[in-house]
Amino acid sequence: MNIKTNVSGIYWCDPAANYAFKPASLSLSSAESPTVAWLDGLLHGGITVPESAGSDRKAITILITGPPGTGKSTLATELAYRWSQNTESKRSGFRTLYITSEIHAPWMIANVKSFGWKNVAKVFGRVPSLSATIENGHVGILSFPSTKDMEKASSTIADNNVLSQIAARLGYENADLKADIVIVDSLNVIGPHDDRCKLFNDFHTVASKGPLILCIILDSSPDQLSADFWEFASDLVVRLDRQYHDSGYMIRTIEILKARYQRHVWGRHQLKIYEGSSLPLQPKKTPLSSLDACERMRAHPYRTEGGIFIFPSIHFVLSLYKRRTPMEVQPVIESRVINLGKLLDKGYPRGRCTAFIGIRGGHKSHLGYVEVLSQLVSKKDDTEKALIVSLRDDEGVTRQTMQKILTRWGESDTMLDELERKGLLEITYYPPGYITPEEFFHRLLLTINRLKSSGPKTHITLLFNSLDQLASRFPLCAKEPIFIPGIIQMLSAEEVTSFFVAAQVPQHPEYYGLESMAELVIEFERHLFPKQIYVQHLEDAYKDQITAVQEAKGKLQDSRQTIVLKVGRYAGGQAAGSEGILEYVEMGKGHPLEGLAAKTDLLFIPLPPGHTEEQERRKDE
Repeated sequence: MNIKTNVSGIYWCDPAANYAFKPASLSLSSAESPTVAWLDGLLHGGITVPESAGSDRKAITILITGPPGTGKSTLATELAYRWSQNTESKRSGFRTLYITSEIHAPWMIANVKSFGWKNVAKVFGRVPSLSATIENGHVGILSFPSTKDMEKASSTIADNNVLSQIAARLGYENADLKADIVIVDSLNVIGPHDDRCKLFNDFHTVASKGPLILCIILDSSPDQLSADFWEFASDLVVRLDRQYHDSGYMIRTIEILKARYQRHVWGRHQLKIYEGSSLPLQPKKTPLSSLDACERMRAHPYRTEGGIFIFPSIHFVLSLYKRRTPMEVQPVIESRVINLGKLLDKGYPRGRCTAFIGIRGGHKSHLGYVEVLSQLVSKKDDTEKALIVSLRDDEGVTRQTMQKILTRWGESDTMLDELERKGLLEITYYPPGYITPEEFFHRLLLTINRLKSSGPKTHITLLFNSLDQLASRFPLCAKEPIFIPGIIQMLSAEEVTSFFVAAQVPQHPEYYGLESMAELVIEFERHLFPKQIYVQHLEDAYKDQITAVQEAKGKLQDSRQTIVLKVGRYAGGQAAGSEGILEYVEMGKGHPLEGLAAKTDLLFIPLPPGHTEEQERRKDE
């Protein structure tokens, strides 16, 4: 039997459905192990309970361990609730007996309500004794040691250990526990640990007398021997922990140390505890205002219910992607900018990463916006989608820039809004903060999967702007060496065409690994050209527009400061070293090249390979 936990359910926000929060489906999932909740994903589909019969029946024993305040009781409480709602069992939900010595039952129920779970008042309730009957789909809370059953059982026992008392109760009545799940919270307060042989026997007695699952909670630190003993005795061991960043920011983690009867995912994963959200799954207002839509898009992880949420480690996700890296070279993507194809050997590598790196103010971001929008405008259907990941400009500034480009192309003023509402374009802004690499990666993973969910032929173009902001805005992400390489690997595995923009960062000369990962690297530099040389290149590039070139010649000064693009790397060596001049032409501002820029604001002037270096050498001589 496989029992799903349904803890850490995965949702995404769908703009095409009026920004509703919907259960997510990930391409990483398989028919054997569908990932709809991350805890089940770490357990390869849920908790395996081996089939048994007669006297050989034994519960799966789970140990939840870790230091105080790491979320152990919250995890156990959510497990109890999710199991009560489990519709895959033959009955309408499992019955759970939650024995606690640390929490006053009314306080526990009030805390559960803060998570926004449904029907909490009906699901959770106090029970008077061990012999109380718990209905299907309910969680009975038993406060130890205030019941008559406990007192009656303990009268024959020298110590005050709850397992001993439960075991004595079972032996005295010669009957099974009337619950599918038994949770004991926690052993530190409930009883002593000096007689390990007796404790183990009591543990075994309870596990073999009725429940499917026996869950034990234990406060422990890594050097405590008591934890080692219970880890040995348990079938499944889940350790929760916490660590502090230099700034004092606390990060909770979850790790499955042991799973006796099944496969599981190794390593530590980030864990967060959320309260219930006031945002509904489906907004009542249609359509949403831009402010409300923005609020919902920023509400990752897109859940109305609170409780435990797990952000899987980047290393785990990459291990799933390692067999999915595309092996075939896809057709290139042509540039919207006239003549830029001569620099690129026809175009950008489709389904791969292109890096725009170099000086600030070199029109890198603008070129990225142009290329992304060009793909959307060329199709205008769900086979072509785009994602803007902005570390610098918020949603409003990004839209303003993109709409300005579309207007220049003669597109309608409402086109950008229509693209977003149809789910063809998503603008994702990441406000500065102590976002962990796992959280950042998770949000990006969800967005890519949502955009691709419309069909297998959907192609996505992504603009990541601007990588140089990483250290100042997201210090935790900047310290993870695999962060940017991991993102690029994930995007390539999903066959996403990506453009990464990065200004010069002296302390990070390799741009957080971007230079080594990108298939195409285009470097942006400033260069001063004498008028005569500049005009010669202009005439060679635009021979069919000689009148406009002559008009430009008359407006040019004796020298011209320009942005030069140079191919620093192209996978396979194609066009490496090619270079040319990129001009941004803003109409109505007296730019010399206005006559050449009819429906575009970027112009490219090819140069012979090595031209700028040769010019600098001659100047030095």
